[in-house]
Amino acid sequence: MKKINVFFVLILFSTLTTYGQELTAFKNTKNLWGFKDKKGKVVVEPKYYYKPSAFTEGRSVFNKTYTLVGVLDEKGVEIVPPIYTSISDFKYGYALATKEKLDSSRMILGKPSRITFRGVLDKNGKEIVPVIYKDLYGDLSNGVFLRVVDTANKIFYYNSAGKTFTPPADLVLQNIRIDGKKITAIKNGKYGLVDNKFKELLPFEYSRIAATENGLFIAGQNNLHGLMDDKFNWIVQPTYKYMNLFQKGYAVFTNTENLQGAINTKGIVTTEPQFNNIYRIDKASGALAMYKNSGSDRSGLVDLATGKKITEADYMFSPYDYYDGIFVFRRDNKKGMIDSTGKELFYDAYDDFSPGFGYDRAWVKKDGKYGFIDKTGKLVIPIQYESIGGFVEGVAKVKINGKYGFIDPSGKIIIPAIYNDAQNFDAGMAWVKDAENRTFYIDKTGKEIK
Repeated sequence: MKKINVFFVLILFSTLTTYGQELTAFKNTKNLWGFKDKKGKVVVEPKYYYKPSAFTEGRSVFNKTYTLVGVLDEKGVEIVPPIYTSISDFKYGYALATKEKLDSSRMILGKPSRITFRGVLDKNGKEIVPVIYKDLYGDLSNGVFLRVVDTANKIFYYNSAGKTFTPPADLVLQNIRIDGKKITAIKNGKYGLVDNKFKELLPFEYSRIAATENGLFIAGQNNLHGLMDDKFNWIVQPTYKYMNLFQKGYAVFTNTENLQGAINTKGIVTTEPQFNNIYRIDKASGALAMYKNSGSDRSGLVDLATGKKITEADYMFSPYDYYDGIFVFRRDNKKGMIDSTGKELFYDAYDDFSPGFGYDRAWVKKDGKYGFIDKTGKLVIPIQYESIGGFVEGVAKVKINGKYGFIDPSGKIIIPAIYNDAQNFDAGMAWVKDAENRTFYIDKTGKEIK
């Protein structure tokens, strides 16, 4: 199902709301999707060929054709018909929607190009911001505003009532909120803060203002950066050449000697400036980061909370080589794995392997056959399969002696390898083709679903 491109929109919401019953998608034997409640009662009859999105705020996005989507409520009522190209999940009563139109005046490879128009729907399916705009920026939470740009590049501002408004002529509103209330703005080339009625809260005398964690914000003066609290008190005076946004309580800074270290939200330096580059590992549960030193293409790991080096800079990897607590590294054109404690799990042991773990299992390949390892690097399912699928819904498809079956994470065969073809489980059932080329669905016991 298509979803809106987050490149165009930055959504910053600050509170949580719970909605209604929890519904789970299921698929019937006709390959159609519906929803059941916790007790297994069918709430939305299966009639959708494509799987609808999970319910958020009591709304699900569905599509009856591949290209157009609409919105379901929790009773299965299609409150928005499938007329949009994409609809985002609802957040705080709003969803972002797009429509596409062909533009015959702009041809690409002999075909008309597509123009995307953007707008906002409320929970009732009403276009609170018409789906006619070229771009959208900001959000509608806390009654603040959304900035939109039309096809003539004219800028409009919408509030949460769906009404347009015009800010003071000398202000350029930004899309950064401090604690959801304070709006960054530019006046005469300098940054300051205003409220949603444009009253000045912080003077326009800063070269940079950037919202970060816990209602704090980074402010720049005279080409140096520091940290302020929500009462406009300096936590860290502007002494750093640059300061990145905080993540999980820590931020990377660059000092005037161009060395990087880390600081916490109390202004305490937790990692002394000593590295030429520090790269945060965004998916990490803590303060894990990768560092590089000058003149080297090799990397190491550091704990920003303590400044302790987890490994020396002996590895070839990037922040994008991190998966579920494991790094894939390269050395001398060979690959291995290390965990986030710096323990090397294996090196040059397999011809190929998966960097992602599902159910604490990742596949490995050696001499044309496949098996599985756990997160310690231990081989827990022997290398014996001709092909495999990753673990889905607690089972994995495997092929042995030319036939397909299914195993659990312990390697136990739960459905014998007797099928000519098979697909992964989805919503509790899997498509298979038997020795007579008959196709049907089975459950996790291998029983045919009628």
